[in-house]
Amino acid sequence: MRELIFRGQTRRPGEKIRFNGEKIPGNWVYGGICHGKGDFSVMYGYVNGEQSSINKFVVYTDTVGQSTGLTDRTEWDELTAEEQRFWLRNHIAEQWTGRLIFEGDVVEGMAYSSVWRGVIVWIDEIAGFGVRYHKRSEPTAWENASFLKQLRMYKDQFAAKVIGNIYDNPELLDNYGNT
Repeated sequence: MRELIFRGQTRRPGEKIRFNGEKIPGNWVYGGICHGKGDFSVMYGYVNGEQSSINKFVVYTDTVGQSTGLTDRTEWDELTAEEQRFWLRNHIAEQWTGRLIFEGDVVEGMAYSSVWRGVIVWIDEIAGFGVRYHKRSEPTAWENASFLKQLRMYKDQFAAKVIGNIYDNPELLDNYGNT
């Protein structure tokens, strides 16, 4: 059974600014969710992977997304030094399998010899996750939920890589060719 993890933002990008006018990035928390009736919900979890204690956080409901339980194809050497240090606090480098993919993530990958970019969405009709391409009205369902685990076995599989999310990086979908 996979672990159910959600993420949500306690602060939107640019909601706070520094004295020099620089916008402060959004703040993500991870854990369980108790949906609210309005614009805010409550999450019980941890901030940015720091799992030393469980806390209660108020998050924007429209930023809450569930983990797919799958990881992307990001390699260890593609991480920043800060990301590697963070991972090494609780793991060893050999345990790295990629970034966890969440609803709302923008992914990019190869499918049928073309580069595609889309957003991870929940599809009620199939009770599963899929990729919604920006210029298409219907999302494409993942035909095989384990396709990310097989990406090194099949040359033309959709080998997704998380390149951002629709809350922090909405511009990633603007004017993108193959979507």
